[in-house]
Amino acid sequence: MMDTQARLEDWRRKKKGHAQTRRGAMILGVATVLGWVLFVFKMAQTSEMALRYSQTAQEEIGKWVLMLLVMTVVSIALFIMAGLAKKRVTRAASDLTASLRQDLSGAEAGDRARIESQLRELGA
Repeated sequence: MMDTQARLEDWRRKKKGHAQTRRGAMILGVATVLGWVLFVFKMAQTSEMALRYSQTAQEEIGKWVLMLLVMTVVSIALFIMAGLAKKRVTRAASDLTASLRQDLSGAEAGDRARIESQLRELGA
């Protein structure tokens, strides 16, 4: 039974970690998209002469592009990490569900309620 409790706590930790990673990926993803939109708007408002001959404008555009590329790469990495975390959570939940169902078949009345509650928490 304690093994099941430890595994349930591990699943909860993994689920919370997945939610935090996904939230961070969504926030950074939205910020990155808005950054790219702002950059495109900024480029449309800058004159061709300034783009061609102004060293300051070229440096500023370079800084924008580098920052947006870094944000894009980090955002993609966070989305990949969130996907991998979701797979780990799903795998842990399915393993734990099978274990809890086996425990339920031979459980006493007091333990049955706890095990059924854990199964509901897992979505089984």
